[in-house]
Amino acid sequence: MGINSLTEQAEKYVLSDEIIEKREKGRLSFVAKFPLDKLKDLAIDEFVQGTDENSFCYWLEFKKIGSGIGGGNASKFGIYRTREKYYAIGSGKSKVILDEMTAEKYYAELMSKILKALEYVERDEIEKIIELEITMWNMVVLKILSIYYPQKFLTIGSAQVLIKCAKKIGLSDIDLSTKNSIQINYECKKILSKNSPFLNWHYEKIGAFIYENFKKKMVRRESAQYWVYSPGAKAHYWDEFYQEGIMAIGWDEIGDLAQFQHSDEIKKALVDAYGGTGSKKNDVCANDDFLIKVKIGDIIIAKKGKGELLGYGVVTSDYIFDKDRPYFQKT
Repeated sequence: MGINSLTEQAEKYVLSDEIIEKREKGRLSFVAKFPLDKLKDLAIDEFVQGTDENSFCYWLEFKKIGSGIGGGNASKFGIYRTREKYYAIGSGKSKVILDEMTAEKYYAELMSKILKALEYVERDEIEKIIELEITMWNMVVLKILSIYYPQKFLTIGSAQVLIKCAKKIGLSDIDLSTKNSIQINYECKKILSKNSPFLNWHYEKIGAFIYENFKKKMVRRESAQYWVYSPGAKAHYWDEFYQEGIMAIGWDEIGDLAQFQHSDEIKKALVDAYGGTGSKKNDVCANDDFLIKVKIGDIIIAKKGKGELLGYGVVTSDYIFDKDRPYFQKT
């Protein structure tokens, strides 16, 4: 089993040269627009999401380059511009509007840490990146690093996929938690690239193969499934979630659902966090459905109480654990 079973599957895997060339062309277009040696000179409005389609963060999210980072909200970039063109950090009730001087200072520190992380990648000191405590989501930082150093990473931002891959290939000497997804990605790529047939594969092909193998449960359904969902008790968070374009659930004490491999583990975590001796069937199902069964393309109908329907939405991203939210972090 382990990596040997992966290599057996890999022998049958095909990704056309045309797809690889198209993806590589996209990556090179990003590097050409935002050269590594020029990042230190990038002005705040050339960086933040919410300025225009030429910003660094706009290209990260909306140009089809490397791993996908769609979903969530603009706070995943650390700092952004609101629709009213104010600089802001955080989201929802934790959103903070910054004056121009404070925003410039915040951005300078953020960019300094991004540049330091890129230096660590160049020197293969990946384990130091987590110590920087960059105020971006890990999947965003990971995408930046992989764009400039594509040979050192898998084109995968999903912590769930990376952790599953790490366990499959026997990577056990590092922290396999979502907060360490950057190092997990790097170590997985290093191991895979040393084994046939991966050692002769383009990095895009390796990333695509691993993603498809461990993300099968998130494939879009042929037809949508409908879910009824309450945005907090008595729909307390409806307005906030509607504005943010998210659905989210609580049980914050048990942390990121991606750490659990089975519903029994979710049940144990709920009992440990909240006590009680019952089956916690409804709570377990709600969390398990949110992680496993709700898929891209499904329809979410928001309700208040038993009889009032508030609206509906279409799922457009995978599950994301938003550690920057002060509550309802499972989104």
